[in-house]
Amino acid sequence: MLLVISGLINYIDRTTLSVGATDIQRELGINYEHIGMLHSAFFFVYAAAQLFSLAGWLTDRFFQSRRAPVCAILLLGVGSLTLVYRVAVGVGALPTVICLALTGFCLYGAQILLVGTAAQDFARRGAAAGAAGLVDFTGHLGAFTGDVMTGWTLKHYGWPGSIAWWACAAFGAALLVATLWRARPSAEAPAGSR
Repeated sequence: MLLVISGLINYIDRTTLSVGATDIQRELGINYEHIGMLHSAFFFVYAAAQLFSLAGWLTDRFFQSRRAPVCAILLLGVGSLTLVYRVAVGVGALPTVICLALTGFCLYGAQILLVGTAAQDFARRGAAAGAAGLVDFTGHLGAFTGDVMTGWTLKHYGWPGSIAWWACAAFGAALLVATLWRARPSAEAPAGSR
């Protein structure tokens, strides 16, 4: 159940960039083409990270296949980079691109561990796909929630309120995942997920 809730919270940060695009444009004084490039930096690194899962390698190499330590560290990275983001936007486009790229990397690593491996590690034999689907489904509910809450916080608390919301979501997910720090994959987990 913690994986399901963590997946929901993790996805909150994944989609909120689109809601903040207008404020980013205003803050940096850039056009639509440049905002597209900023978004692309985030999603390019997010997608490129799929070619090699450094997060998965770290869990296997240093944490005896325990996914929670690396996932929690990556989510702390997302929360921290979210707070740095506000400063990066004020400095200029290059620091903003770098911050978004690093955020995309940390967010993807956490997501693949939650959906792609941890859910399968803890599912009993024959239920791995269902477990991954449930975590992914609740993650998409988190994406919906993230956009709604970002719009609401922008309206009522402005840009600083939205950034605080994003950071709190990432830190909250990190805390939940950290409760599984010592959890190891189930002996009954499907062979391909260990």
